[in-house]
Amino acid sequence: MSNQTNSEYQKAIDYLYQMASDGQLIVGSKIPSERELAQKTGISRNSTREAISILRGIGIVESRHGSGNYVSKDPGSSISMMIKAMLALKSTSKAEIIQVRKVISYSVCELIMDRGLTKEEVADFQSILDGMITASKEEFAEYDRIFHRKLMLLTDNTLFRTLMEPIGEAYLELIPEVIGHTDADSRKALVDIHALLISGLVDHDREKCKAYFEKHYGFVEDGLEL
Repeated sequence: MSNQTNSEYQKAIDYLYQMASDGQLIVGSKIPSERELAQKTGISRNSTREAISILRGIGIVESRHGSGNYVSKDPGSSISMMIKAMLALKSTSKAEIIQVRKVISYSVCELIMDRGLTKEEVADFQSILDGMITASKEEFAEYDRIFHRKLMLLTDNTLFRTLMEPIGEAYLELIPEVIGHTDADSRKALVDIHALLISGLVDHDREKCKAYFEKHYGFVEDGLEL
């Protein structure tokens, strides 16, 4: 691709970013067509097509068949795909994902302790824990996913959530493998570990949260035989 073409498609990207800055584009908005972009920026349709393709590749734009291109509601999806590709290509490992997830989890808990948990939120977590107690292995893995996703969503920081959700999802995809090696007693122990975290968050007790991390991630690493 020539330097001139590089410069041309960047004009279209900059134009769309400016539309967003001006409030003309928000999440879910339909972006101008290739023809409209070409007319507005004075570049070729090939260059506008390249610009849209790049934005789609990084998760900013999503295509809807027969409808056009829209500002994506899930910009983190491209990060998820990248992590999956890295795992498949052995450019990263389960151990590295767990390591990153552990750091992220602590940051999540710090943010939640700063904002606090409402009585309703605590009750929601207790309902999840109650469901875990009687769940089958398959159901348990789903409850665990719901539990950790709820924690992520409680961080009142959109950028942080966007960056950490893909890593969290990659981690949570490992959980069914861990749960598959458990018996009823070990699953009950895992419920108690999750309850320890909620207790720590309610009490703003960082030592309880630290104990949770050590027990929870030790359990996961043992289950994956890392």
